[in-house]
Formats: sequence, C-alpha cells, structure tokens
Amino acid sequence: METRANFILVGFFSLIIMAGVLLVILILSKTPANQRSEEYVVSFTQSVSGLSIGNPVLFNGIQVGQVKDIRISRTEPGTVRVRISVRAGTPVRENSTASLEMLGLTGASSVAISGGTADSPLVVLDEGETGSIESAASPLTSVMQE
Repeated sequence: METRANFILVGFFSLIIMAGVLLVILILSKTPANQRSEEYVVSFTQSVSGLSIGNPVLFNGIQVGQVKDIRISRTEPGTVRVRISVRAGTPVRENSTASLEMLGLTGASSVAISGGTADSPLVVLDEGETGSIESAASPLTSVMQE
C-alpha cells in the first residue's frame, strides 16, 4: 500500500479536466461570431406590458431573434419604440407587421412578426442600417380593449 500520494499529479489532472469542461460549456453556449443580424425598430402605440430586453422575436412562430432595447418615444407621446435584432436572411417584407404575443401563462410577451404577402418585396438593409416594421394590435389586446 502506498502511503505517499502524488498530490501534484492528481491536482494537475483535476485542473485539466475542469478547464476542458469549462471550454466545452463556453463553446456550446456561444453563438457563432460570424452570424449576422439585422436590426429593426417597431413603434407600438398600445401597452407593451410583459415585454423586456432579451425576450424572443418570432417570425411565423419560429424564434429568429431577440428584443434589444425598449424606449418611450420622446417625439410621439404614447408610443413605445422597441429595437429588435433578427437573424440575417429572415424574409421580412415591406408589408410585414409586428405584434405582441403572450408566452404561456407567465405574463411575458414576445414580438411576433407576420410574414407579409408573397407579392411584397423583401426589406433589404445595408450593413449597419436599421429598418422599420409597422406594428399591429395583437389579438389579445384587441379582445381586452373591447
């Protein structure tokens, strides 16, 4: 029986294993750096309760981005400007509209973009340019206001 353990060797291998696990976690959690995104601003005139930074942006039910910023408009009273980031290549058309959608029963909201019509041209943004999407009243908001 060995009475003297090689603590340095055991510690070294433990550090190597922990560093490897940390590296795998970082690689799996990191989004690709070369993935481009496009930014749009949506102006909502109704309440945006439940919406917060980081909430998902859905395109026909598929998550394509997230909410980047929420601000009250300084020039238009009662208007809230929501900046969203959407994966490049998402087919946002000139007549696409955005509305708020509830996420389950938690009270959180997401921005839902409609696909628009096939005869409407796609929105083409240059690098660094911010687009604009018209807002529409969500079905839930319409029911609650009546």
